[in-house]
Amino acid sequence: MVYFIFFDKHNLISRWQIYQKNKQYEKELNYYKKKIEEDKLKLYELKSSDENLEKFAREHYYFKKDNEDIFVLP
Repeated sequence: MVYFIFFDKHNLISRWQIYQKNKQYEKELNYYKKKIEEDKLKLYELKSSDENLEKFAREHYYFKKDNEDIFVLP
């Protein structure tokens, strides 16, 4: 029994490390699932309305109309 706990290929330490990695991967998976849902919602909003698309372009890419000036403040 002692052999299996400390010296076996699947000892307690390696099993604990695998368990910790698994928990970390599950957290990352949940984060990316949430991020995907948020991005799908943003994409739907951009595709659904030209006003939203124009607003996004103005805010993120500093697009402007010909008769406008843009000032970026930190």
